[in-house]
Amino acid sequence: MVKNKIVDCDKEIEFTPKSFSGSAGSKFGVYYNDKDRIMKLPRNGRYFHDVNISYNTSPLSEYLGSHIYEILGFDVHETLLGTYKNKVVVLCKNFDPIGNRLHEFKNIKNYFDDEDVINDDSDSTVLSDILKVISYSPLIIDKEATFDRFWDMFLIDAFINNNDRNNGNWGFLFDSNNLENWKIAPIYDNGNSFNNKLGLEDINRRLKSDETMKNIAIYSVVSAFKDDENHRINPFKLIYLKNIDDLNKSVIRNVFKININYKKILNFIENIPNKSQNGVEIISDTYKRLIKMSLNMRMEEVLVPTFNELIQYDEYKEYYDSLNANKIFHQEDELER
Repeated sequence: MVKNKIVDCDKEIEFTPKSFSGSAGSKFGVYYNDKDRIMKLPRNGRYFHDVNISYNTSPLSEYLGSHIYEILGFDVHETLLGTYKNKVVVLCKNFDPIGNRLHEFKNIKNYFDDEDVINDDSDSTVLSDILKVISYSPLIIDKEATFDRFWDMFLIDAFINNNDRNNGNWGFLFDSNNLENWKIAPIYDNGNSFNNKLGLEDINRRLKSDETMKNIAIYSVVSAFKDDENHRINPFKLIYLKNIDDLNKSVIRNVFKININYKKILNFIENIPNKSQNGVEIISDTYKRLIKMSLNMRMEEVLVPTFNELIQYDEYKEYYDSLNANKIFHQEDELER
């Protein structure tokens, strides 16, 4: 069980001189509990004293999304919730303390210079271009592992509605002296999860009916990745179509894992304190309800039905059986919701 400790950053951290780039809010280098960390603050300071907690939930969303990844067994950056000057903040363990080793995907994409094959804009998130870079870039050594990571993030990001998985917030760790010392970086930057810009009035309106909930949980969800007409993709539509083999295999890998860990995920959410010990509001019961209902609808309406359809096909039943044989899944329960 994840312990939802709230760190009092006014008293329990030390600042370091390290600085970090990004547009999601202020970031400070800090030291806490013998570890080098990044403290992320909410984006917009003028909302800090509003009673509407939705305006400072970006650090909370980072914490929620990252811990759900962790519960599901992914290599993800370690996060802790904290408060600092009456704000909710998140402390992210710095998995690149040496510096200059993290190469974001946009840098890998920029290195790929065949303009006849892909769009040469490193920030472009056209899905077909992303897949071509993974296939052909000489810097990406393990193609299979990278495709698995990309589609696993695509699926779990859909599950947690992290709608900003762009080319600048996933990547690889390299040893500058030896290309062979290469690995996929831990999953990081999950701060756009769970509709964190919704106000209390909007949340209550969505909770009034199944149709308004389905709209926010499924129909209106978009990925940062785009189709060839430059339209943002609804990940659940793409999952439902079942026409991408690697995505289908990600459904097989992950939906079962979500299902057997589902109670743990719900308990984790429920056990987040509503307030810190020093009185800072962390999360409301109403927001918890929205999160849990959204997760449940995504499972019941899209993910589980797609899983059950896929394993009717021999090739995916065989893939699923191979995962079971290799103890990827640790129990034999049938997938029912």
